[in-house]
Amino acid sequence: VGGGEARRLTDFPLGAREIAWAPDGRRLAVVGAEWVAELADLDDEERGRRAKRITEIPYRADNQGFIHDRRAHVHVVDALDPDAEVQQVTDGPYDEGGLTWRPDGRGIVFQSRRHDSRETDPNSGVYELDLDTDDVREVLAPGMWGSTAFARDGALLVTGLPDAFLWPAPPRVYRVDGHGDPVDLSAD
Repeated sequence: VGGGEARRLTDFPLGAREIAWAPDGRRLAVVGAEWVAELADLDDEERGRRAKRITEIPYRADNQGFIHDRRAHVHVVDALDPDAEVQQVTDGPYDEGGLTWRPDGRGIVFQSRRHDSRETDPNSGVYELDLDTDDVREVLAPGMWGSTAFARDGALLVTGLPDAFLWPAPPRVYRVDGHGDPVDLSAD
């Protein structure tokens, strides 16, 4: 903000989809999209020539075309150190999004479809990544979750519905404090 030249912080082959600033203002959580390992080193022409073997649903998205050949994972970037490497902090056959930092900066909350029926079930779970241990724990079971934020007392607030099949019901606001089921704050 004080001036100077802009500089590139990431270089994902398929771009950065979303970012969230850490509370310390030094780091960013970034969802970066990349090709799956078997296609990563190919050029666009060779990638286009390859036969597409589709074994899972969904394999297309309305505005992205084929999506079976890419993954979007959470990365952490030191925005102030130009020599720092981008750290990938999630992996696996999943796509992540909906980033929110814990207020203490020691974890990142995100959404992902990591459940066994993810290929036929439209729901996403809410997860928390502990940056000290790299452990990922499920915070909310798969549902139709929207935005996440932390309350001043540290409780996680989540909008959405516990089941996508409840739609078109209006989204609710839930409080998750780690001690049992989420509390529906909009029940009344």
